[in-house]
Amino acid sequence: SMRKRIEQAGLKIDPRAFYVVSGFSGLTAAAACELSHFSLIATVLGAFAAGVGLPRWLLLFLTARRQKAFTAEFANAIDIIVRSVKSGLPTNEALKIVAREMPQPVSGEFDQLVESLKVGVTLDQGVRRMYERMPTAEVNFFGIVMTIQSRTGGNLSEALSNLSTVLRDRKRLQGKIRAMSSEAKASAMIIGSLPPSVALMVYMSSPNYILPLFTTRAGNVMLAACLLWMSCGIFVMQRMISFKH
Repeated sequence: SMRKRIEQAGLKIDPRAFYVVSGFSGLTAAAACELSHFSLIATVLGAFAAGVGLPRWLLLFLTARRQKAFTAEFANAIDIIVRSVKSGLPTNEALKIVAREMPQPVSGEFDQLVESLKVGVTLDQGVRRMYERMPTAEVNFFGIVMTIQSRTGGNLSEALSNLSTVLRDRKRLQGKIRAMSSEAKASAMIIGSLPPSVALMVYMSSPNYILPLFTTRAGNVMLAACLLWMSCGIFVMQRMISFKH
């Protein structure tokens, strides 16, 4: 749901405010296109992109950035839990230390976990809600370990220590994959940015030459077809350079 998407992005707004901002963005884009004397199709496309596409892309961007920041510090948080448990502290106190000492967004997620435990939520349910707010593989691993330990018992510090080792190995593997795929990603970015860059340079040098793309019906059809094929090409390149790990 949109509420969960907003929560995963770390925003403190309700869906109604998000829709209001999206509508205002679309109306602003439509007014700008109308003042620039674009055709009706170009105005509709611009309003749709600014009112629907841009806000949702921003949510995806904020969510990915928040998950990346969380994953970068999550192994350190698990190490704190391991050291706290080894020193004799109960699990709830170890979680409180993480919520108090770690930077955002790790501290915020563990703080919500601790607060939910205070009101009677079980550890299994609290970790499951944490995974809903931060749907990453690392949180899923953490939830599995905590759930199994709470139901069957065992050495929690040893299990979490092994999990920390696995997470650090995953992080090391991700860095290796990024290094090996950097050339392909750079090539894809250059190829994908060439058409809009050339169109911008043509518009700046001779605007009357490219304006029919935006002011005539035939130009709008050609522009829509170009956008469609460019989107297909970018999607294919994105799939080619995406490596699962």
